[in-house]
Amino acid sequence: MNVEYIAEGFREWLPALTEKALEAYRRAISWRNFLVGCAVLASKKGEGYKIFAGANCKTEKNGYPICAEQVAIMATVAEGYDRIHYIVVVGKAQKDESGVLRETLHPCAKCRQILSDIITKKVDSDILDFNTILVMKDPESEK
Repeated sequence: MNVEYIAEGFREWLPALTEKALEAYRRAISWRNFLVGCAVLASKKGEGYKIFAGANCKTEKNGYPICAEQVAIMATVAEGYDRIHYIVVVGKAQKDESGVLRETLHPCAKCRQILSDIITKKVDSDILDFNTILVMKDPESEK
């Protein structure tokens, strides 16, 4: 796929994706105020493009976390969309396992594993590929 085409399409969709991710971020549930929102642009043959959103949820310290990326991607799958083009994740950067505060929020190990398994075809799916763009944004930064 042409890189210039990907970048142009991304610029076109970034404002809408960012807004949907921010809306989801505002609805996230976290016992420690670690809020994350995600929006994905997906397509399905014959139906065009659609934006799906997801928010993270962890209600208590020892509770099971549900990541915003997982919610948005699985909503896409549940509705039968077969290609994710862009993913925008909104959340404040957190300290990593070593206690260092990073500049950006990165997908957790579980989300990275899911994305990797889909892209490398460890599961029977073509929904993501190496042309999918993932962007992480701080909710307080400029859109």
